[in-house]
Formats: sequence, C-alpha cells, structure tokens
Amino acid sequence: MKNIVNIVARNQLGTETEPFTQALAAYFFEHYAHVDKVNVTTRETKWDRLVVAGAAHDHAFKLDSNGQPTVHLSATRTGQTITSGIESFTFLKSTGSGWVGYWMDGATTLKETTDRIFSTAMNASWNWGGVPADYPAANAKILATMMDVFASTYSPSVQNSLFLMGSAALEAVPEITDISLACPNKHYIPLNLAAFDLDNPNVVFVPTDEPHGQIECTVARD
Repeated sequence: MKNIVNIVARNQLGTETEPFTQALAAYFFEHYAHVDKVNVTTRETKWDRLVVAGAAHDHAFKLDSNGQPTVHLSATRTGQTITSGIESFTFLKSTGSGWVGYWMDGATTLKETTDRIFSTAMNASWNWGGVPADYPAANAKILATMMDVFASTYSPSVQNSLFLMGSAALEAVPEITDISLACPNKHYIPLNLAAFDLDNPNVVFVPTDEPHGQIECTVARD
C-alpha cells in the first residue's frame, strides 16, 4: 500500500488532493482485477511559502497548523463519491454571540447572556455532486464564505450560526450537495474580580475544559 501511494505520488506531481485520491483508486482497479472497491482517506499538511522582500519564496515554507484539510474517496468500478473537508479549524469572536430563551428548570445553572465569546474547533465535510473548475479554490471559497457569515452576523446560538454558515456555503459552491459541521463549545469564562474591588464587564476571561456542548448539523439541498 505504501509503495503504491509513493508510485502514484511520483507520477502525479502537482496533482491536487481530490484528483490524487482518484488516481490512487484508478491504480488499484488497473492493476488488481480482484479489487471491486477502494476507499482512500487523506489528511493534508499545509505549508505556506515564506514571504521574503515582498515576494513568495520558491523553496522556503512555514507550517500552517490551523485546520487539517481532508478528502475521502469511496470508489467502485462503476462509480465514486468524494467528500472534502477540514478538521480542527479553530476560530472565535470575542462578542456578537449570545444564548437566551432556552429551557430552564431545577437543574439549570447557566445564566442567560446576549454577550459572550464564541469559540470552537470545527470539523466540517462536504460531498461533491459535481466537479468544480478548481478543487482548492472551491474548498477555500467554502471556508471563506462560512467565516464571513460567522464574523458578520450576530449569533443567538451556535446552532443558528452553523445553519447560516452551511446554507451560505451551499449557495457559494453549487457543486456540493450537502455540508456537515461539528463545533464544540470552547468556553471562556469571565473572571470574578470582586475580591480586588474590580468589576469585569466582559474584558478578562479564562479558558476552561469543563464539560461542554457538541453542536452538529448537516445542511443539504432540497
């Protein structure tokens, strides 16, 4: 398996990830008559060129560690499905988010707020129903579109934001049929500074790893 990946990589220099997974599957079907189905999953390590004197350097890079692009291909001799996505893409906004109007009973301790930090590490994936002109450009457009919605709209809930982000991605890239988003709450708690005779109008926070919500949704075309 390792050798096949290396052989195909050598013969597919410069090929983007989605077509590379297709080339891998094609190699198996071409060389092994007994193979009827191939599953390929890739995780990309992202390197950005260093900018030197205002220009991208030809052989020096820095690691981009925010989010790991993924592709999963499931192929048979008669058809295939391709799913692209990103794992652990971390982002936040320091305001423009709230949580009110939820069910309250004797077990509820969370207080309502219209001003809170929204922070998460998103896993997202989208299925291709058509072939875009450029996979990397289309993937980048999906992510950029979702971040525009995230930053520019008030979030009454994570659920609401994910629905709006997913809907915008479907509109921006017509070649995808659906998109799935999973976003855990990464909580930042306002510090109580009363012991120092200081107030804290949502300006000093501490991250916490206490139990948190895992919000997931899939937005699909009709």
